[in-house]
Amino acid sequence: MNVRNTGKGGGGKSGKSTRKGGKGKAIVKTKKMKSTAAGTDKVVQLRAAIFNDDGKDRDVLADFKPFQKFNRNGLDLKIDFATGDNLSPTTRRWMHSLCKKNMKEVYDKDYGWDDEDKMSELREKASRFLVVTQEFADGDFVDEKLTKKVAFVNFRFTLQGECYDTMKGETCLFVYDIQVEPEYQRKGLGKHLMQVCELIGTKQRMKFLQLLIPNGNDIAVNFLSKKLKGYDFDTTGLDYVDGDVDEFGFKLQSKCIDKQLKKRIQKVKAEQENLQTLAWDLSKALNDGLKITTNGSGKTVAASKTPSGKKSDSTVKEPSP
Repeated sequence: MNVRNTGKGGGGKSGKSTRKGGKGKAIVKTKKMKSTAAGTDKVVQLRAAIFNDDGKDRDVLADFKPFQKFNRNGLDLKIDFATGDNLSPTTRRWMHSLCKKNMKEVYDKDYGWDDEDKMSELREKASRFLVVTQEFADGDFVDEKLTKKVAFVNFRFTLQGECYDTMKGETCLFVYDIQVEPEYQRKGLGKHLMQVCELIGTKQRMKFLQLLIPNGNDIAVNFLSKKLKGYDFDTTGLDYVDGDVDEFGFKLQSKCIDKQLKKRIQKVKAEQENLQTLAWDLSKALNDGLKITTNGSGKTVAASKTPSGKKSDSTVKEPSP
C-alpha cells in the first residue's frame, strides 16, 4: 500500500505555483498555526498530542504495545516511533529513496517529483513517523541481529485545512505518506499501520484521520475502499479555497474518528437525504399537474381535482424533524 497524499514532496519548492510541465498545483509547507484562526481549544488539543507536559515530544505509540509488532503472513516485524528531530540521516535517506521508488511515476503524471522538497518534508520538526523493521540473524555471527527497514508512515497532528495552505477546520491526524517496500506489500502491513494511526488519532482526541490521494493513484483508492472501512471523499476543501479544488492534483479522503461528531454528521446527512426526497416528491407532484399547498396542520399537500370535480388532497412525505 503506497499512499502519497499532500503533493508536497513532488510538488515544487515554493508552494502553490504550478510546476513546469505539471497539471496541478503544488502544496506549500505547513504554516505556523495562529490560535486566533484555529481556536484556542484546538491549539491546546494539538499541543497535547505533540508534546508531553514537560515539553518533550510525546511518544504516541507507547500506549499501544500489542500493536508494535506485526506477526502475520510469514512476517515478524517491529514498529517504532520517531519524530522529525530524532530521525537518523540514514533512515531519512531510506525513506526518501522508498518514496521515490514507489511514487515518482505517479507524481510525474501530474505535478512532478522533487527530490529536495521531499527531503525537506522529511526533516520537518512537526513530522511523526512509524518505522517498521525486520530483525534477522547475521550469518557470520549467530548472536548478532541485523535489521532491515521495510515500511514507514509519516503523519502530523494538524487541522483539516493544512493541505490547502490554511489552518482551519477540525483537528486531525494527517497521513502524509505510508510506504511499504515492494516485497512486503500485499501482506496486510499497510492495513495494520492505518489501524495503528486510527488508534493514535482516537487516543489523542483528533476528530478525523485523513490523507490525500494523488490523481491517478487507483491502487490507493482501492486500498481504502476495500481494505479499510469508513473512508470517503472529503469535500471540506470547498470551504477553504477559492476556485476548483481539482486543480491541486489530489483527492482528499477522510474518516471521522470522534464518536459524537460522527453522530452529528450522520444526522445532518440523514436530514439532507430527507430534503432531497421531499424535493423529488414535490417535483413529481408538479410534473403531474398537481397544485402544491399546505393544510391546516402545516403539512405540504398536493391538491388535484377528481373526475367528479371534487378536490382530492394527498400529503407529500416530508422529512421527520
